[in-house]
Amino acid sequence: MATRIKVSKSILFAFFFLVFIASFYLCLGSDQGDHVIARKWYGGLLFFVFLFLFRKDIRLNLFKSVPLVLFSILLAFVISRSVWAFWQTPIANPASSDGLMMKAYMKSPWAWGFYAGVFFMTFAYFYTRRRIRWLLWTLAISGFLLAFNAIPALLLRGAPGYLNQYDSYGFFFPFLYCGRFVARYLLGVYVHLNYTGIIIALGFFPALGILFYAIYQYATNKSPVSSERMSIISLVLPVTMAGTIALAVVLFFSRGAIMCFSGAFLFFLLALFIKFPSKVQMISMITIFLIVAGFLLYAGNLKGVWKELQTVEGEFGEGKESLVSFDANREGARRAMAIYRAYPFWGVGTWGYDAVAKKFATPGTYDEIRLIKFRIMCHYLTILAEEGIGAFVYYLFLLAYFYEILIGLIKTKSRFQFVSCLSLFAAVIMVLAHAGINHLMQNWTTAMLAYIFMGASLGILRRDFQHQP
Repeated sequence: MATRIKVSKSILFAFFFLVFIASFYLCLGSDQGDHVIARKWYGGLLFFVFLFLFRKDIRLNLFKSVPLVLFSILLAFVISRSVWAFWQTPIANPASSDGLMMKAYMKSPWAWGFYAGVFFMTFAYFYTRRRIRWLLWTLAISGFLLAFNAIPALLLRGAPGYLNQYDSYGFFFPFLYCGRFVARYLLGVYVHLNYTGIIIALGFFPALGILFYAIYQYATNKSPVSSERMSIISLVLPVTMAGTIALAVVLFFSRGAIMCFSGAFLFFLLALFIKFPSKVQMISMITIFLIVAGFLLYAGNLKGVWKELQTVEGEFGEGKESLVSFDANREGARRAMAIYRAYPFWGVGTWGYDAVAKKFATPGTYDEIRLIKFRIMCHYLTILAEEGIGAFVYYLFLLAYFYEILIGLIKTKSRFQFVSCLSLFAAVIMVLAHAGINHLMQNWTTAMLAYIFMGASLGILRRDFQHQP
């Protein structure tokens, strides 16, 4: 009886946890205030429930995983800065830049606390085969549903979105906005091509991982569970999801998203073939590549995509057109370095760059550039300006994460662990690569998904990973 209760609690928690993860897809990568607030309440409650339900058998092994230790140090730094700012607030002028920084210091733990919480929770929870399968399917289906919703509008209008009952364009089919509560808390309305394209693409790699492992099982007639029945449907469904997602990403015409998506896709295929070289593997890889490419050639406007990619060259030239992107990014980088030199220890606080950016403007800067206040288009320089010496802890955290994942992928002999981890790791590579030329990681909802992928990919490679469901 006790075992049944335990299993039911675990399944119930898994359901609400997966709903929480899927809800970030519905935000479309934007930081609409009510969407963020609702998810913070949900996530905070979920974390405390997790600690209560699994307090006896949580196996975090925090001090055995270097990335988790470094993330904890970064969180401790942010909290210490917040405490220091609390004591300094009475002597700071609220209207001055220093006063604004004090506010940013005190707000920083809220952002990094949720990042750390979801990172630790996914690492601690997703260490069994069954839970990983649930996660991969949730991510793949979420990306597929967004892509399936976006493609009709992209093909008909050339832009995502539908005219809804409130006489404004929303991303989802109009009938889904069945009330203002839905639009306010559940479904995103605002669509940014870079953010939404990346969010949709995050479902591609889990679908790809499901597909390649299904091919392996189908070809070898191997299944770890006797009740699992391999059928042609188990192959058709993930390849359909992957093809649909790839088509949507291409139709968004986001140059950065397409380039980073393509690079991560090629990395996935190359890593899989190097690890498990075989004729079956080679044939399946070529077949899937041709299916996806053929699907895009048939349904996608690849000529338009190529034309859009060629516009990158024009941004490195001279004149007002180049100022829209390259020069604006360069000016943002200059300001970030100047801010770091002015505040090398504490930085200016999480999301504090915009408050002081104009103060560090390069003399003679063109003031009409359309990128808001020369906002930095590089996540790593943003971290440097905002977190001070904490940025170097963050850089070490990323290096440790990549090291542990790569070493784990090389050492593991389990095809399931390798393919599952690789599918999440490739998605992380795509996001972090795009973050170097776009500020999508400064968006809370996008960053939360990235840390979910990172924590789960580390959890898959845990030494105590349970291969049996």
